[in-house]
Amino acid sequence: MPTKQRSLDVHEDVAFERRQWRVQRVSWIVIALLLLLGLLGVFGNGPLSDAVAADGALHVSYERFVHAQAPTTLHIRVSAPGASPVRLAIDHRYLDALSVEHIRPEPLRVESSGDDDLFEFAGPSAGDLQVSLDGTPQRPGLPVAVVRLQGPNAARVGFRQVVYP
Repeated sequence: MPTKQRSLDVHEDVAFERRQWRVQRVSWIVIALLLLLGLLGVFGNGPLSDAVAADGALHVSYERFVHAQAPTTLHIRVSAPGASPVRLAIDHRYLDALSVEHIRPEPLRVESSGDDDLFEFAGPSAGDLQVSLDGTPQRPGLPVAVVRLQGPNAARVGFRQVVYP
């Protein structure tokens, strides 16, 4: 019986295959890094997202990474202010970028002064003054906030948030 000679012509492009393998490996690393950053809170809630800025008696807790049109809260604490009224000044530019929905406790007075909005709160009879400012960022960007405590224990805190679309 005669034998047939078979031939498989498989054309290989080894250089192309090596480039493709490198691209795949780099893609796997990028995907793993994005997943890790997401778990850590770079794209929303997580340990890297929560931050505190403090100066003297003034402490501000905020989220570093927020989304436009998603609610966020600033927690402002003034340590042992005494019974006198507490005056907080917040930069206009930050408040323009953040649509403020609620301030707890209600301020006694609100006024505009230069580049700031001034909020006056009743001093607590004992302990710290805790103020919560609920708002929604209106547009993506990198808004800079400056919060000032006015009066004898004057303090200034500045921070930046990343607002994702």
